[in-house]
Amino acid sequence: MTTYSNPRTYASIENWPHGSQRVTAVFTIEADKRGERAVRVTTGAPKKLTYARQMRIVDGDDGRTYIAERSFYDHVTIMRGDMKFNHETIHRGDPRYPEMLKLFETRHFKPIFLECGCCGGLHKPDMPIGTDCRDDTHRFAYHQLDAQFGLNGWTEITLDDQAPLNWRVEDFLEEIRS
Repeated sequence: MTTYSNPRTYASIENWPHGSQRVTAVFTIEADKRGERAVRVTTGAPKKLTYARQMRIVDGDDGRTYIAERSFYDHVTIMRGDMKFNHETIHRGDPRYPEMLKLFETRHFKPIFLECGCCGGLHKPDMPIGTDCRDDTHRFAYHQLDAQFGLNGWTEITLDDQAPLNWRVEDFLEEIRS
């Protein structure tokens, strides 16, 4: 039986087999009112799974990448990284079921970026104080973030959101995590 670890909602994997080529595969988890689904992009059109209650990208102890799905019926299905076949399904009666549920304990948080009133770019909340905001190593554009995290895969805090005098990044992060 395979053991799974490292649950996450984003993974970029170099040297992914794609026919006779080796390419970069980018896995993301999309979330909307229908639930969550995994998306894999290599070359061409994205490959998407159907929606489930929760999904995570996981590593198997066999060195392969899998997609863990917590279904709306509460069983856990492990899909192969090629997203074509089911690797295994774990039901409530299985002794591994509690261990499998732990893969989904981490809530799906999108990375946060702050709109800058000075340079017009976007910055990570943990950008070092005193850093020049026009330095491209700390400044991001919308298209860069969409390419890295997918459409709707990141959160922007606009200048209007930052307007209150007592607004602090730490307060916002604490509010959305509670």
